[in-house]
Order: sequence, then structure tokens, then C-alpha cells
Amino acid sequence: MVAAFLVRQHPSDIDREVQSGLDSRSFEPLLELPMEALELASSSRASFMLGVAVGLFFAIRRADWRPGVLMMIAFVGVVIQADVLKSVFARADPADWATGDVTGSSFPSGHIAQAVAVWGTFGIIVAMGLGRRGRIAVGVCVAALIAGSALSRLVLGAHWITDVVGGLGVGGVWFALVCAVALNMPSLRSQEADEHA
Repeated sequence: MVAAFLVRQHPSDIDREVQSGLDSRSFEPLLELPMEALELASSSRASFMLGVAVGLFFAIRRADWRPGVLMMIAFVGVVIQADVLKSVFARADPADWATGDVTGSSFPSGHIAQAVAVWGTFGIIVAMGLGRRGRIAVGVCVAALIAGSALSRLVLGAHWITDVVGGLGVGGVWFALVCAVALNMPSLRSQEADEHA
């Protein structure tokens, strides 16, 4: 993770340049609402609720508890990893840094790590029952949500650019592990085979 090597308690030159560029632009009020919506959608509460909803849907409609467990593994695992790293780096976010506070829990971005791991896992579960075009559509939607969420953390001044990159890395690593589990789950493999039979 390149971002981890660039991170110190003090923001890097890259962080300052990106933040300065964002601060110098006056974003239209119309942009703030979607950014705040993306921030909310990638929060811990929203990620947990998505996991519960997926779990209940599959448990009730298909008598299959494994997708719900997979979502919870994605959520809990990435939250723990992000929290541990936050305590290790103890880095202030842009708002706290501006007020003179040099410690905090900015790196890595937990919102982005969750967006990658949880939304990515949700995408895998949904895509298993779809054809090639459907999978591409799901992949594009998930990627757009993650990109939008990453942009929201910068536009709203919640994180430095290296925090966002770090969140993408943490979420990506955990998502890859969850994918390995998902692709070896009998229920998901059989669902995929049934759809293409």
C-alpha cells in the first residue's frame, strides 16, 4: 500500500495540494446533496443495514443464510482492519488539522474501505445470478458508487487524498479475501450454474 508509506501524522505535499485545490473551488450547493448522500450510504450504519437486508432476503426467500454471513464477514472484517490502522496512524483529518489538532483517526478512510468491501460483496452476490451483461452492469454500478463515495470524502473535506487511497487499499484486500470465500460457497456456485443451465 503506497499510501501507507506516504502517511505520517502530518499531511503530505500531495495531500495539501489536492486539499488546496478543492478548497479554492466553490462547489455548487447542488453538488453537496449527492455528496452527503454518498457519505451516508458508505457509513457503518448503512453498511450494516445492507448486510442485514441481504441476509434476511436470502434467508426468507431462498432459505440460504450464507449470503448474509458473507455480507457480515465483509462488514465486520473491514471495520476492524480500518479501526486498527486508524489507531496506529492517529492522523488528523483536514478539518482538525486546520484547527491545530495533529492527531485523529483519519487514515485510512473507513467509509471508503467499507464501500469497497461491502458494496463489492453485495455486487458479487447479485452478479452470481446474472448473465454476462448483467454482471458488467452490476460491476459498473458498484464501481461508480465507490468512486462517488471517494469523491465525497474529498469534496466534503472529511479526508486527505492518501486517506482515501488507503481506504481503497484496505477495502480491496479484504474484498479479495471475501471473493475467494464467495466463489467457494456451494450455494453461490450452484446458483450460478442454475442460472446458466
